[in-house]
Amino acid sequence: MLLVHASPHEPAAWHYVIAVGDVLRGFKASAARLTFVGHSHQPAILVARGEEYLQFNGNRLTLEPGCRYLVNVGSAGQPRDRNPKASYLIYDSDAGTLSLERVPYDVATAQRKIREAGLPEALAARLESGT
Repeated sequence: MLLVHASPHEPAAWHYVIAVGDVLRGFKASAARLTFVGHSHQPAILVARGEEYLQFNGNRLTLEPGCRYLVNVGSAGQPRDRNPKASYLIYDSDAGTLSLERVPYDVATAQRKIREAGLPEALAARLESGT
């Protein structure tokens, strides 16, 4: 298992794992069966089955023998996938499952704190739409 904030490909360069090329570089850079990333704030479960690469579109996946997984756990704030809810992932090693979860959080308070800190208004506004 490998855990990195950005991509396993040149992690100190803070690459995002969003586009197909990013995913392929990420899989090539990690031999781990499970690689967990963040940074892009876009939750996703990506599967390498031999030379085939797939994006899993559900929220609960049972791990398959012989497959490798590149998992973006999303974010507790500032989501970028058009869903304003916070996201997190549960990895159940006993059951062999990955579950992406979404939960609402107090967006109004987060926005107020962003504004009080003098941060750009765009950071506060985007919380409502998850962009």
